[in-house]
Amino acid sequence: MSQREIVIKGGPNNTSAFVTGQQELLVKVNSPADVNIVSPIGPENMADSVAVTLAKDYLGAVRYTGMIRATTSDNVNNTVAEFYSVSVANVGSANGTILGGTIIKPGEVLNFSADAINNYFDSFEYNGSGTELLIIFVY
Repeated sequence: MSQREIVIKGGPNNTSAFVTGQQELLVKVNSPADVNIVSPIGPENMADSVAVTLAKDYLGAVRYTGMIRATTSDNVNNTVAEFYSVSVANVGSANGTILGGTIIKPGEVLNFSADAINNYFDSFEYNGSGTELLIIFVY
């Protein structure tokens, strides 16, 4: 695959970037001829550029969903070791607790997401004793 040029908006004049067929991003920053500026981004010509490898899962990965209808106490990590998001809703008529004692009132819904690439949760404690917690998660 040939290189593709990327426009960098707001950059100095003659700033350009290229994506190569090997999933590399090359950045070129040119300074005006009458000013001696060293670019903090990288070398001043493409021949001296350093390849940057993007994160291995930049294209995404297959994720799975799970659900727990809890009327007792437990931890999501007893169902899956690592998960990327978790939501909990108190669908019962009494208070429940999550995260080691934080109250979740009837009708409340809370969402947590690890968001960034390669981040995950390894624990989410809950106690639905006396109520019912609906917990969904992505792993």
